[in-house]
Amino acid sequence: MESITVGGIPSYTYHQTVPAATWTINHHLGLMPNVLLVDDNGNHMIAEIQYPSDQTAVVLHSQPYTGTAYLRP
Repeated sequence: MESITVGGIPSYTYHQTVPAATWTINHHLGLMPNVLLVDDNGNHMIAEIQYPSDQTAVVLHSQPYTGTAYLRP
């Protein structure tokens, strides 16, 4: 997991290495970011995204997956 700022814009990258249907991402960005999901083969994924707070995003998949979530404002 990696939090960076590029050009003053915060971002966060989350890696899910164990297959899971629910990914809980504690990004601490202080906002509800856009989330781009990519599986380990580089394919874009579609899932439900919930924001229980401005510090956390929850990704709900239909089955367990591994992959990467890119979070940006």
